[in-house]
Amino acid sequence: TISGMVTSSAGTPLEGRRVTAIEAATSQRYDATTAANGGYTIKVPPGRYRLEVELRGGDQIAQQPEQTQVNVGDVDAQLNFVIGR
Repeated sequence: TISGMVTSSAGTPLEGRRVTAIEAATSQRYDATTAANGGYTIKVPPGRYRLEVELRGGDQIAQQPEQTQVNVGDVDAQLNFVIGR
C-alpha cells in the first residue's frame, strides 16, 4: 500500500487530485483520487514505483516523493506531494 497527502505550498489539502503509482519495470499504472483531507491510498502489488500527481492550470510540484520499493505487506506512508503556483 502506498499512501500520502497532497497539499498546497500553504499547507491546504488538495481534494480531487489524481495520484498515479507507476511500476518501474512494467509501466503498470495504479490510480487514486485525493480525499477532502488531501490524503490518498493506492493498493499495489510488490514492485518499485514512481508517483505522479495531477497538476492544474499554473500548478508546479514543489515537493515530490522519491521512488519507493513496495514489498508484500508493506505500507509506504508519508509519500507526500506539495504543489505551488
